[in-house]
Amino acid sequence: MIGVQRLKLNDFLLFPTTTQGMPTVEATDFIPEKLEAYKAKNKPRTRVEGALHFFVDDIRFENLWKFPFRQLNYLQKFQAVCGPDFSLYLDYPQPLKIWNTYRNRWLSRFWSEQGLTVIPCVSWAEPESFNYCFDGLPQHSVLAIASMGISKKDRNSINLLLQGAEVMLERLKPSTVLVYGEKMKNELQSLNTEDVFRFYPYYRRGQK
Repeated sequence: MIGVQRLKLNDFLLFPTTTQGMPTVEATDFIPEKLEAYKAKNKPRTRVEGALHFFVDDIRFENLWKFPFRQLNYLQKFQAVCGPDFSLYLDYPQPLKIWNTYRNRWLSRFWSEQGLTVIPCVSWAEPESFNYCFDGLPQHSVLAIASMGISKKDRNSINLLLQGAEVMLERLKPSTVLVYGEKMKNELQSLNTEDVFRFYPYYRRGQK
């Protein structure tokens, strides 16, 4: 276990990695009844039924990376936590997208080592990102993705979502895919005949 609160370079060597250097994330079979967004404030005092997700602006959970021990008590209030969804925007340079993928895997494995139930979170960008964005993730596990940012008027984004989801199904063979947001529901379901997708409503800021 790390003996300091702020990450140092040597801390990155703690966990088993793939041949590409991505920390490996363990599989889970936990399926939550609901997904609740991470909030740095408004921390619950009692046990929360459901899983915590990070399909929010990166700036809102950046401190979880810088100070991974600081919020553990908060995270432990939930039945499970999804892996952190550090953004892989199309206009990001590839090294930054690889770095954000690494941070997703490292924190996911760190939380698991601290006793949390972690639902691996999957993100991808353009097809070139398929070379690393699935690396370190388990097969035959419950996984989490988001679709709420997809505009049905943006054909390129739709195609990338469906193309990446198809590759995810082929490579990772998930038992269940939790989808935050109900956009593209019919399109995603058409990719798989085994009904692996489970959809959760997207709540806008200010909604309860």
